[in-house]
Amino acid sequence: MLFVCTANVLRSPCAELMTRTALDLLLGSDAGSVEVASAGTWASVDRGVDRSTVPSLAAFGVPAADVQSFAARQLTRELVGWADLILVAAIEHRRAVWCLDLPARHRTFTMHEFGHLLTRVPDQTSPDPGESDVATRGRALIVAADAIRERLRAHDPTYDAAVGEVPDPAGETAEVTAVATREVAAALRPFWQALAPAR
Repeated sequence: MLFVCTANVLRSPCAELMTRTALDLLLGSDAGSVEVASAGTWASVDRGVDRSTVPSLAAFGVPAADVQSFAARQLTRELVGWADLILVAAIEHRRAVWCLDLPARHRTFTMHEFGHLLTRVPDQTSPDPGESDVATRGRALIVAADAIRERLRAHDPTYDAAVGEVPDPAGETAEVTAVATREVAAALRPFWQALAPAR
């Protein structure tokens, strides 16, 4: 799973670090079967997470060691090819991924877009969380979300204009960053929960 924003110091690292924390909680020992990374289209390479995100990440439960060890990196064709799912902050990032690898369009979504599409996946299409492993559940959800998106785009020429984006909080106050961080978590929560096994 690859998260993408611009500099890879605010939105995408928050998504990466919160996803790791959420999956550790939801999947337990199976969390290791999900690899999570992030990158930037114009990355501030090797820079750490922006300090304005630290309070929000701590409140979410992200371990301080994970925050401290983070280093930004540039989006590459190799990273795009590595990822089964690419979730981006904004449409401009989705286009950047597609420019690197056009077939990746079938597994690239904005964070808001993917969360919204998952709410439309019919129950009969959803993988049984009690009978399939995490990777199988994840890949089935990606295929289902892409199929739904294609149908929506075919019938609605304004689809892309309505796709939600996470605003860039760069240069804004800590409060604005906290709002963006909560927005990332809200967008990703449907996928985190869909990956969790039935209890």
